[in-house]
Order: sequence, then structure tokens, then C-alpha cells
Amino acid sequence: MNLTTPGSREILKASSYGTGELILNALNDGLRDFIITLGGSATNDGGLGMLSALGLKAVDSFGNELKSGGGDLSKIVSLDNTTFDKRIHECNFIIASDVQNPFIGSNGATRVFGPQKEAKEEEIERLEKGMKNWADVIYEHTDTKIHEVAGAGAAGGLGGALHAFFPSEIKSGIDFIIDIINLEEHLQGADLVITGEGRVDNQTFFGKTPLGVAKKANKENVPTIIIAGSVGEGIESLGKYGVIGVYSIINEPMTLIQAIRNTSKLLENIAYQITYSLFYESSDAYLKYNQY
Repeated sequence: MNLTTPGSREILKASSYGTGELILNALNDGLRDFIITLGGSATNDGGLGMLSALGLKAVDSFGNELKSGGGDLSKIVSLDNTTFDKRIHECNFIIASDVQNPFIGSNGATRVFGPQKEAKEEEIERLEKGMKNWADVIYEHTDTKIHEVAGAGAAGGLGGALHAFFPSEIKSGIDFIIDIINLEEHLQGADLVITGEGRVDNQTFFGKTPLGVAKKANKENVPTIIIAGSVGEGIESLGKYGVIGVYSIINEPMTLIQAIRNTSKLLENIAYQITYSLFYESSDAYLKYNQY
């Protein structure tokens, strides 16, 4: 996403082909154990580009190979796997995803994340139709139904393609990281956990990092504070996971570019305000109360 500029993103043509090239390069280097982390994609091609880079051919009714992006998904009628890299089946893939969105539907890759990728309403309808067709073709050829699989909609549907064509296991991205860093051990004796996200809103409940951290901290009776770039609607239920506060770093009207350029200073400011409020003001109030 950071390699494209606002206004220049063409979601119908955006492709995951480069991801396939990375996997191919790793295969050539002898690697057979992979951890694929999904998120922050500017694509919505259902993993078609990645599979094309690895030799899988998706063809239309005229026998033409399609591999240019999500805009062509509705044209696919069959698959040819004769040149698909056979080394894939010698590998083990862990798919680590921060989201649990399915491949299609109201909570799927296109309808939830398409608008964030500058997809217009007519493009969203075209992409959703294509994703549905692509999922049907995949089911017909692999007997793997990815339509409603949790996590299949991650990274524009890349999770679904990996699930269908690779020896893989989908894991919650945050749970995977929590295990690696042994967060539970670090929570012992802690008084407070501070975590963060670019934007906290109703999508946070789909397995995003702050929720995973808060759940783990709550089990240890440690409260959590979330700092975010911006705060949206639908976050009221965070309290039941031990979240005692959600704070935006934005302290005055500004553009996204201004916020990004000044992130470090804005983050420093809000961190100071939080710690002062929690530790200094509460301590002063406690001392004044005990004077009487």
C-alpha cells in the first residue's frame, strides 16, 4: 500500500503476483518452511497473481490465461495446474492473519476492505462477483470451499488461495506472535498494558492486535489502554476485554499526511497525557483525600 499514492491505485488491476515471486525465490533457495503474514495489502485478486507466478493457469472460456488482477476473476472458467510448482507440496505453510474475514459476503475481503483500497461502489460489485466466481472455480477443481472460511479474506483473498492450494494452516496472527514473544510471561507482575493500532473501530473485533493483547492481559487481570491513529465507531464492547481507555493521537484537525509526518510527536504527547492522568493526577487525588 505504501508503494502506491492516493488517487493512483487501480484495484481492478492490482495483483499479488509479487508475493508469488517471493515464494518462488525462496523455493529456489531451498526453503520449505514458510510463515506468510497477511495484512496491509492493496490488492483484491483472491491470490490469483500469486498462483500465476507459481505456474497455475486460470483460463477464460476462450482459453486465454488470466492473471492481471481482480477485475478478471469473473471471467475464469477453469484451471490448469500442470505447470504449478510441485515443490509447494513439499512445504509447510503457516498463514498468520490479523483478520478473520471470510472470502466473500458482507464481511468478506471486498466489501470490508475494498473501500480502504479506493474501490468505488461499481468496482466493489464487480470484484465481489468475481471473487464469488473464483471461489466456485477453486471449489470445483480442488474440492476446497473457501467462501466462508475465517481468514480467507485476508490480504484481498490471498488467505483463501493459500488455504486451497498450499499445505497450510491458518492461525490468528496476533496469537501466533503472542506465543513467539511469550507475552504471558511478560504480563506477570504488570500493572498496565499499552497497545496500539492505526485505527480502532468495529473491525478491531475481527482478530486485530489490540483485541488479542487485551484478551491475554485480561486473563491475567491486567488492564489495557489502546492508543490509535484514529478512533471510529463500534468499540463500546472493548471494556469487557479489560480495556479501560482508547485514545487517539490526533489533538487537532489535520490531514492524514500531516498525522503520518508527525506521528512520533503526537504519540509522545498522548503518552505523556495518559501517564500523567493515571499516575500523577490519581496520586495527587489520593494524597488530598487522605489529608482529611
